[in-house]
Amino acid sequence: MDRVLENVIVKRIFTIYQLSHFLINNLEKDIKKYKSKLFIITGDFFLHSDSQISKKEMDWLYPQIIKAITKIKDSIIFVFSPTRLSNLMNYG
Repeated sequence: MDRVLENVIVKRIFTIYQLSHFLINNLEKDIKKYKSKLFIITGDFFLHSDSQISKKEMDWLYPQIIKAITKIKDSIIFVFSPTRLSNLMNYG
């Protein structure tokens, strides 16, 4: 168990800007550095419009994030949100 916990890395990311910076600039390096096979992203960054980011920025940033994620080869990247589907109806 201790060996497994030694390989667990936790990053606290609060904004879409922090997330995108990490994914675009550090994801690949960190996966290689820590020899990660599983990477989990949790949050509702991708599910509704964020008042911190404009539509124009979103249209540029999200493809960059997807490009960074798709470059990863020997690891699984799991993205999920704690937001329930029924809650999304309120964001219309």
